Amino acid sequence: RNINKLKMPIIKETIDEADIIVATAVSSCHHFLEDVEFDVTIVDEASQVASFMALLPLTKCKKFILVGDDKQLQPIEEEGLIELNKSIFNRLLDMYRDDASTLLDTQYRMNRNIARIASEIFYEGKLLTYEGVAESILDIKPSKNKFLNPKKPVQFLDTTEIGYYED
Repeated sequence: RNINKLKMPIIKETIDEADIIVATAVSSCHHFLEDVEFDVTIVDEASQVASFMALLPLTKCKKFILVGDDKQLQPIEEEGLIELNKSIFNRLLDMYRDDASTLLDTQYRMNRNIARIASEIFYEGKLLTYEGVAESILDIKPSKNKFLNPKKPVQFLDTTEIGYYED
């Protein structure tokens, strides 16, 4: 807290006048934000944040919105700490899935053939593809080994006979 006495009023005024404050879970408890209570806290990628970390910003707000996907990466689990590392997103989803959650069912990022794999494996075929990207392909020339072929959005490679070495 050895901040120059001239800088502190500027920092406080900036925070007090801000409409939006963007922070990580940990930095939401920075001493600059010590006395700040947020109207709404939005936690993005909430399924990747362990419960104990998510509680940091959630204790400083009146309302919160958790945005995440329980089918994607979860917090890193350390042996013996599995229950502690479970995301608050997944805890609340287990309790209130039907009452307080919404499936965002349309993806806007990839070719429909790529998205179809995730849709079938993880989303019971419910994930749709926006027509504006449905047929999008890479703007590259096909490689000699046919590994990257823009005309084939999905390629599977058999790696069962290939060795792997860390170095």
